[in-house]
Amino acid sequence: MTEETVNTVDPMADGLWDAKGRFWPDKTIPAQKRLEDTLVDEIFLVAFILNQDVFDFKQKAMGDINSFIELLREKYGVQKGGHRGGVTLKNFNETLQITISVQDFHEFGPELQIAKDIINEIIEDESADISPTLKAIINTAFDVDKKGRVNRESILKLRSLDLDHPRWPAAKQAIDDSIRVSQTKSYIRLQYRENAESHWKTLPIDIAKL
Repeated sequence: MTEETVNTVDPMADGLWDAKGRFWPDKTIPAQKRLEDTLVDEIFLVAFILNQDVFDFKQKAMGDINSFIELLREKYGVQKGGHRGGVTLKNFNETLQITISVQDFHEFGPELQIAKDIINEIIEDESADISPTLKAIINTAFDVDKKGRVNRESILKLRSLDLDHPRWPAAKQAIDDSIRVSQTKSYIRLQYRENAESHWKTLPIDIAKL
């Protein structure tokens, strides 16, 4: 079938649109392509429903756990507030447990460029007593990946150095000021075991990305 044929068919006829925006009538679509299209659509329909179910489950589970923690706060006279994870709940015979963890994702603001400029001044200062090895660590700390992002661990490692230079405190302060929490995500880990002597097994529900 030619592209000209595709473009001249009745657009109101039964058929499919391809990736280039062209309409293909049913009679021009190979049977295996029609079967493949139907199969993918059906699988994704179920997958989208499951995805929403898992999302709803996470929202309800987090809400119920937060309500339980609030009850504990009331019991001990603690003011309301959020929790930072590290919470584990178990059933009475300790064969089921739920662990809540919270992870912060960081990014760096423009202050990091200022820190880099200050550190370059320190390196160029002939009076600064910096070994070649230390210079290499400092220089590689600001290397970026393919997406143009610096490595957080390298920057924090650089921040922990103790250079004997009057400009170093300013550089460390600029690094501190540059660190920002871009996103905070909560995770639920569900584990089970046969009895109190058995090893924990994780229930594989991928809710981390929801």
